[in-house]
Amino acid sequence: EVDGGRGEHGKVIEHPLARVGALVDRLARSEAELQSTVRAWRDSEERFRKIFEDGPLGMVIFDPNALVFVGVNRQFAEMLGYPADELVRRHVLDFTDPADTAEGVPALRRLLAGDIPFISRESRFVRKSGERIWCHITSIIFRNDDGTVLYGVKMIQVFTERKSVEERLQQLFERVPVGLYRAAPDGTLLDANPALVQILGYPDRETLLATNARALY
Repeated sequence: EVDGGRGEHGKVIEHPLARVGALVDRLARSEAELQSTVRAWRDSEERFRKIFEDGPLGMVIFDPNALVFVGVNRQFAEMLGYPADELVRRHVLDFTDPADTAEGVPALRRLLAGDIPFISRESRFVRKSGERIWCHITSIIFRNDDGTVLYGVKMIQVFTERKSVEERLQQLFERVPVGLYRAAPDGTLLDANPALVQILGYPDRETLLATNARALY
């Protein structure tokens, strides 16, 4: 029995169609949100594809479980001097200079374990000709919301020329017959060349570097 649209306990009796209408509204909103998400995903995928194919960096997509390349862009293939199809399914460290591999493996393990968000390091790649090229490499792992690993991406930039200049400067620093050192503003010695070690009479570079620069004057 209804009195003024209210039941015995004074509660409003909701017409069943009202619930259906509310459900339809929620479904319509959910569908709109889903379509918006799909459009955003497609736009994001298209932007990534554009960067991957036409960007200035060498880029690779790799399988985090098998640690093999599953896709490489033209820039990376040209960087190493191989056709792209010869690089796919190769291990991610196959083209790394063996001298740099030992350093790269522990960092890669930490990345896969989720201990660090990305790896950014300098390393040498070996081209098909055997030439070594210095590169700056950034590695990232993409995961689902639940943490499931999806795929990995490496971005590679060559800087062999800059590295060559740095190495020449370091050689000059080591060999020049003039004492040279680098220090922080507080006097902490960062580096010293062999000539300075000899001039000041220290037994080795490490002992000198343990001394504050202010104590040398």
